[in-house]
Amino acid sequence: MPSRTAGASSALVRSSRSSSSRLFTLVEASPIRFRRFSRRLKPSAKRCGRHVEELPAPRTRSRSPRSRRHTVGRSLRVQEAGGTRVIATVLIVVALLAILLVLGLAVLAPVRPEIREKLLPAAPVLGAVLIAVVTNWSCRWLSIREALPVLALVVIALVVVGIRRKTRPFHVTRRALGGLGLGVAMSLGGLTLAAAPAAMVGDTNVVSPTQYFDQFYYAGVSTYITDHPLLPGPDVWSTDESADSPAVAPAADTVNHRLRFGQSAAGAVLSVLVGQEAFNTVTALGLVWLVLLGLSAAVAATILGLRTRWSMLAAALVTSSFYVVTVPLHGRSDGLLGGSIALLAIALSVATANRHGYSWPLVLVAAGLVSTYSELFIVVVPTVAGFVLIGPRATLLHRANRVAACWALSFILAPWAWIWMAQSFKTTNRLTAGAAPFIDKDGWALLRTYLGMPSFTELGLANAAVSVLAVVVLAAAVIGLAGALRDLDTRGLAVGFVVVFVGLEARAVVTSATYFQDRVMQLCMPFLLVLVVVGLTRCRPELMAPRLRRVVGRHGTWSIGVVAGLFIVSNLSTVALTTSAARVRDQHVPAAFTSQLVDVVEDVGAENVSVLAPALNDTQTIAMVLRRFPEVDFPVFPWVPSFLGSASRWDGEADEYYVVGPGAWVLGDVEVLVEQGEYKVVRLTESSMVAAPFLPTNWSRLLWRRGFPCAYDHSRVVVIRGSKRQEEIRVGSAVGRPGGAGLKVHDDRGRRLRIAGRTRQAGMWTVQAFELPRRRAAVLSLRRVVRDPDALTGTFPVVVGDGALDGTRLLPPDAGAADSCLRDTAGADGMDGYDRDIALMRTAW
Repeated sequence: MPSRTAGASSALVRSSRSSSSRLFTLVEASPIRFRRFSRRLKPSAKRCGRHVEELPAPRTRSRSPRSRRHTVGRSLRVQEAGGTRVIATVLIVVALLAILLVLGLAVLAPVRPEIREKLLPAAPVLGAVLIAVVTNWSCRWLSIREALPVLALVVIALVVVGIRRKTRPFHVTRRALGGLGLGVAMSLGGLTLAAAPAAMVGDTNVVSPTQYFDQFYYAGVSTYITDHPLLPGPDVWSTDESADSPAVAPAADTVNHRLRFGQSAAGAVLSVLVGQEAFNTVTALGLVWLVLLGLSAAVAATILGLRTRWSMLAAALVTSSFYVVTVPLHGRSDGLLGGSIALLAIALSVATANRHGYSWPLVLVAAGLVSTYSELFIVVVPTVAGFVLIGPRATLLHRANRVAACWALSFILAPWAWIWMAQSFKTTNRLTAGAAPFIDKDGWALLRTYLGMPSFTELGLANAAVSVLAVVVLAAAVIGLAGALRDLDTRGLAVGFVVVFVGLEARAVVTSATYFQDRVMQLCMPFLLVLVVVGLTRCRPELMAPRLRRVVGRHGTWSIGVVAGLFIVSNLSTVALTTSAARVRDQHVPAAFTSQLVDVVEDVGAENVSVLAPALNDTQTIAMVLRRFPEVDFPVFPWVPSFLGSASRWDGEADEYYVVGPGAWVLGDVEVLVEQGEYKVVRLTESSMVAAPFLPTNWSRLLWRRGFPCAYDHSRVVVIRGSKRQEEIRVGSAVGRPGGAGLKVHDDRGRRLRIAGRTRQAGMWTVQAFELPRRRAAVLSLRRVVRDPDALTGTFPVVVGDGALDGTRLLPPDAGAADSCLRDTAGADGMDGYDRDIALMRTAW
């Protein structure tokens, strides 16, 4: 294990000196040297209002120190901790698209020029597919850095084949490049909103504007496979310091459940090629995948027979849909890349069945689909099967043989992906229930939700007006689907897709799997919109009544444009109105903090540092930033095995330095070394302590936002002090009515703590002082003395304070948070109603 990590570190140092990383040195934050930092520290560090003259020397402990070989150059650490500025994100997005375009041109090198011209706008998608397929083989034995020569050899081989076949692989027409540019331009609406959270925070540290944190999952997989083979996977289950960082636990989860990792591998390759850490390219990659989805929609529409203007309309509709734009906001960017590959797979299957020349792209795309997002296999295959089976009987066997042969050959390109897909369906429940926008909706509200339209009450528009607009959009969609079903060329596609789409949605509704219902909409919406546009262009006026025929002939085109424009505006407005800027800032660890954190941890000694960050996203960010310091402890560790593992990351001992995030309490006389908003690095003194909810996922609020933590009976709090002397801690609790009986507190040895002094009442709050055990670290269990029979939930708000705690300090800026702990009924997902409203972005609906 040590030698492998040392090799990874040296490889990272070499990559930081590569020419590709120099492209962004002008826009990255300058390395923060600790000598300069310590000079700035003197006037800013505090000790109860007094300046600290110097940084205290690190304290040693009885456990053996580990080698510093896990560390790398300062500039690289600052880069991975602090990320890059927003302008660098734009440069990275452009660079990533350029790399994918070059790889895609290599994929198209063996095909005929006329086919290349038609597929060239989707060249970046083919480039991502090529990376996913090559790494699906190589990542089992090689790291991403070691697999780059393999990818280069494959690219060279494809170009050589094109030269030998005399297909003029280096010839690109202006028309094809124009189509590529138009496809990117059509994605700008959704792209702007998807990039808004990163622009709000001003850096590219991972930001989560919703309750989902899938960005960290893919960043963890990409980070691990960058320097290690995927198999046998990281060791995140050990409890000693030889274990890998909890930040790479998603890689272990991927191996254990045989999950697809093509998107993570593509992200890792692209991150290495642009000289960035995978953690800092998550935002940029989400934007790139959104652009690729628009390009795939345009090319798929072109292959299905649409002219350029209609193909661009399809791209604009797809990338502006509420269900598509929210995918990168949820962090599920693999769905965007998988959706773009699925669209291309369906279109190429149609082209292969009808004419020659598309076989090689289809074989590669089919392999890439299984490698990247195997769940879409259950959508793509029935749709393609419908096209093959419903058509002229004379050519049925011919179509079936050509398409089936290409899909069968894809097994040769990515056998492990096919095997893992079969295994993952056995080990993973794909119909899990959970939170989704369809909860508690029916009638017109449900229709607006399906179409991605809010009530617009903030804009003064009545629900009735928006419902009328929803009916108009729904009518256009029905007409489009009817046109696709009526046309002989698209009837099979429409039948196959409608059957599988309706079947999946019906299954989700019947089983109350609202999460799955939402995911079906997100994954199927792109092809549904493309199919609607295709169907609208196939509506035949001669089949209509004479009066209707005259109306359609005169006003059909601009009417479609108006309805499409209303759909785009309403869906983008829904995203804008339901994205909370406050939540974006709350669920983000600033790069200004993480960049200094790495320097401080190195200089004071990682073995002397622990992290108290109850919020899941805070723990994930800090664990990723400090992943090269396995000595760092995590006393407060959210129990989310797929993201962070399930092994304890705390030895039970008190440390001298603590990284503190929102949701933790800092009490008494502490020295503040770094402070950025609610994030601090503090040093405990004899008269100070820190406390935080222990095992935060066993409390009601998982995200620790918008008010007090809501505790259940037997919820626990970890308290760590600077000394073992006799000391008290004050706890404020509320049971929903004045004169509540308060709490009983037990330590981790089962002993009940004595109440010191007189219990005070402050409104509905009960403030008690408890004598702490005579040891530096203790885990306390909270129990209510009397349950409130009028309370609707089993939760109650808790505040931990020092000796100065009084009634005025118990009232937060958001006074409704305390009441929400006591009154809102908890759902099956473990969240109370207050957090659910925020998490599901329902305030505008």
